[in-house]
Amino acid sequence: MKNLSWKFFFVVLSFVVVVACGGDGYDSEDDDDNDIQNDQFPQEENVTDFSTRLTTNLLIAGKKCQGTETTTDAGGATVTCARDQWLITLDDANTCTPEGICTEIAVVPFVAELDRSDRIELPSFTYFQIDPLSAVTQAQEDKIDDFLVRFDLQEENAEVVPK
Repeated sequence: MKNLSWKFFFVVLSFVVVVACGGDGYDSEDDDDNDIQNDQFPQEENVTDFSTRLTTNLLIAGKKCQGTETTTDAGGATVTCARDQWLITLDDANTCTPEGICTEIAVVPFVAELDRSDRIELPSFTYFQIDPLSAVTQAQEDKIDDFLVRFDLQEENAEVVPK
């Protein structure tokens, strides 16, 4: 009987530990579908594009995908942009004069998602980091890490700002 009590105690203790740890067994760190932090405000949903010239030789622009757009990634593979993802153009190839005359070198966009930043200024602005989903060069990754997309909740538009 004493041996049976010990086994019973061990089973109950194991059950309590499993229940106390909780969790669903999935790695939720990369699962933005169920991430309430990335739920968008209605004003953000209405923004379908943005374009900001940050310097005479740097423009960052984005266009919300409908699900049929394709692009070529840094490795040369064709990538489809799913609905509500973004085609991001990081244009550091063209140069513009202060008068707005720019060179016209074609720049291939990459597929990305916008992940909500912890920087929020309610009720006016929310901020998102650009998270590339298709392959990008290290130089593109380094540049994109220096900027956030700021959504203006009053005007229903967005622009790129330095971090």
